[in-house]
Amino acid sequence: MVLRRSAWSAGVLAVLLVAMLLQVPGVLAAPVARADETAPKAAATEEQAARAAAESGEPVEVLAERGETRTVRALPNGRMEVEEHIRPIRTRKDGTWADIDTNLHRSGDAVVPGATTVGLAFSGGGSGPMVQMTRAGHKLALTWPQALPEPTLDGDTATYAGVLGAGVDLQLRAQADGFAHILVVKTPEAAKDPRLVQLALALSVPGLSVAQEQASGVLTAKTASGGGVFEAPAPMMWDSTKAPAGDGSATATTPQARSMDTDQGPAEGAKSAPVKVTVSDGKLTLTPDQELLTGANTTFPVYIDPVWATIRSSHSGMVSSGYPDQSYYDFNGKSTEGVGRCEVAKDGNCVKDQTKRLFYQMKLPSLKGRYVEAVSFTAYETGAYDCNNDTSIQLWRTLALKSYATWNNTDPFSTCVELAVLEDVDGLGQVTGPVRAAT
Repeated sequence: MVLRRSAWSAGVLAVLLVAMLLQVPGVLAAPVARADETAPKAAATEEQAARAAAESGEPVEVLAERGETRTVRALPNGRMEVEEHIRPIRTRKDGTWADIDTNLHRSGDAVVPGATTVGLAFSGGGSGPMVQMTRAGHKLALTWPQALPEPTLDGDTATYAGVLGAGVDLQLRAQADGFAHILVVKTPEAAKDPRLVQLALALSVPGLSVAQEQASGVLTAKTASGGGVFEAPAPMMWDSTKAPAGDGSATATTPQARSMDTDQGPAEGAKSAPVKVTVSDGKLTLTPDQELLTGANTTFPVYIDPVWATIRSSHSGMVSSGYPDQSYYDFNGKSTEGVGRCEVAKDGNCVKDQTKRLFYQMKLPSLKGRYVEAVSFTAYETGAYDCNNDTSIQLWRTLALKSYATWNNTDPFSTCVELAVLEDVDGLGQVTGPVRAAT
């Protein structure tokens, strides 16, 4: 699926979470019922949930169908609702379901998040692995070349100060299904350190092999049979340059114009470059772009940001007419991305006139033997050039999303059909529209 903005915008839609809602008829018809504050919110089986929903007049979750990205509810009208998210919203912890919690805390000699879909442990300081990630019996571990200092914790981020002298910090950030390791180069003097020419991290992936896809730069850790376990989008680096503010509306809210936040990636206007990666002899070697790192017009800090996660069936991507040969698979690890037409004359944050399209590859629930009555698509808008500018977003069904998708190699409207027009794009929050059947 691809999102397309029909009217001008300046990166007005940033998607944090996407859900597919599918209503399918159930077994029971719903009698007239009153909402009951004491009614159960969940039941073990579909039959029990359907009965409880009919009696209470309220939706009741089916616990047997709960998953990391999925919620199934019985509705009072006798139908079932399936909600599928593009990223995990919960995980199993100590035998029960728990909401995702990426906030870090110390546990023995390690630093760990509250609850994620992977086993994740960051270094508490010392010479051991800087990070270990486990999933389904497989492990990926990376070790910094020198002993690490004790980290400072702030929410989902552990900062190891002065790992290459006073001007370079290492940040490890926990995510719902993986982690990011970010090198923060704070000054031009620090950027000239010869150790930044190449960074060789010890890599341990027992029973797995790591290779880079040439077309996209995506790193994948696979089993001997070829099954993917962990992956990382092509590593990127960027500086802290920001485009000059335009004459934006007083109602403008552009996340890119805020002070640099490493989990948001480069601001609009930032200089960026790919980071070369090689994997051999038990080492993952990063080669930063020296022209960007030491350029006279580079604005510090500079961020070098590989992101690792588990292989999943849902993915996202962005393509931009302004950068037609650049792939932004899984948003290059960013949590949000802009969509629509962006023109410098109307907003300096655009950097150049460009159009952005967002792609989503969604996992669909098993619906064998069911009749799908309705489908809706929901996105979350986190920033807009003008919140009072009523407009809409188009949702299209298109070809399968490839990890190497760029503006130049995608033509989504030559082989697709329009599925929906998403409305209520007049303020921040949910953007929703009913999805029509493809014909």
